[in-house]
Amino acid sequence: MDNENVSEELEQKIISVLKDEVKGAAVLLVSKKVGLNPTETRKILEALVEKGLVERKGRNYKLKT
Repeated sequence: MDNENVSEELEQKIISVLKDEVKGAAVLLVSKKVGLNPTETRKILEALVEKGLVERKGRNYKLKT
C-alpha cells in the first residue's frame, strides 16, 4: 500500500470518528480512537481543515455541516 492510500484510509477513519462526535473532538480523543499518535492525528486533521471537510473550534475539530 502506498502512502497516498494509507493517508486516505487514515482520513476516512478520522472522519468516521468525527461523525460520532457531533459536538467535535479534541486531538487526543481522535488519536486514541484511530490508534495514531497525537502529532500525526493533528497533521491529518489540519489537512482535512484545508480541504474544507473539517472545521476547528478552539481545541476541537468537527465535520463541516
